[in-house]
Amino acid sequence: MEDFSKIGVERYRASSYVQKNDVLMFFTFLWGVGRAVFYLLTGCFSYILDIFTNKRETSFLGRVALVTGAGNGFGRALAIQLAAEGAHIAVVDIDEEAAEETAAAVRSLNVKSFAYKVDVSDCEQVEKLHKDVIKDLGVVDILINNAGILPLMSFREGTPADVERIIKVNLLSHFWTTRVFLPDMINQKRGHIVGISSGFGIYPGGRSVAYTASKYGVRGFMNSLSEELLYDDRDFIKTTTIFPGPIATRQDVTDIYQKLNLCDKLLCMTPRYAALLAVRGIKNGTEVMSMPTGLVYFFTFLSLLPRFIRGKLVFGYIDGKVAQIHPNHC
Repeated sequence: MEDFSKIGVERYRASSYVQKNDVLMFFTFLWGVGRAVFYLLTGCFSYILDIFTNKRETSFLGRVALVTGAGNGFGRALAIQLAAEGAHIAVVDIDEEAAEETAAAVRSLNVKSFAYKVDVSDCEQVEKLHKDVIKDLGVVDILINNAGILPLMSFREGTPADVERIIKVNLLSHFWTTRVFLPDMINQKRGHIVGISSGFGIYPGGRSVAYTASKYGVRGFMNSLSEELLYDDRDFIKTTTIFPGPIATRQDVTDIYQKLNLCDKLLCMTPRYAALLAVRGIKNGTEVMSMPTGLVYFFTFLSLLPRFIRGKLVFGYIDGKVAQIHPNHC
């Protein structure tokens, strides 16, 4: 591991790498392409064979699931839906009263549940959470990183502390929770890590630059984590990245959607319906999913279009320019 304390202190040392000649580089490239094609074909064959020889859906009965940001909205709906599938739930939220309400609703479904007041952006609090959950419920089988802040502010709004808070809660929390709960999954050779990104993690949302950056970060974190588990022969630990479209959670956010006439056009979902789709995807071992289905493909296609055409398409669909949310501040 690199010693970051030496960066900017030690004298720069230039690389001694010697470039290969053009002919050798060309044949090395061809060999690499041939190997890539071979592994692509064998991988596709193995995947198709796996579909026909294995039951894809798993059971959550008796498993322990931890959901961050489970005090309200989508997080609460996820906790309740997982409990309906027979999982015991660790309810994590910075709002203790809301977390207790969710835990009570979960226990009414005849499973165990404990509420934990935790700021998941604080690594020390997450480490303590790990110890408490192990004591109360046992090893976590399903980790759902759902906690997030959806700020109603444009790029030039907010203090430096506001921007830092968004990045810490929406992105850095994934590092802390995964770091402390992953070793247990490795030891028991079983586990599932779920990262809740956003439609803005596929296609950027103007008027929400900090939020969009954090959700693109979640996307990169989950993709890279999945690859690292594969490199380390630990692909028995599943990963799922979820890109939800608009969910009717907070009233002030829904008011903005309605003000911009976006609720119907962007297929705004209820938390319960979104949780139903998400848990179904997790059970089936889906690696990447969007809600509604197909959103990820549409946004990916949209991002490939030239900026001028993309702008005409987006603004035409939403009936003109997206107004400033707080025009007096920008």
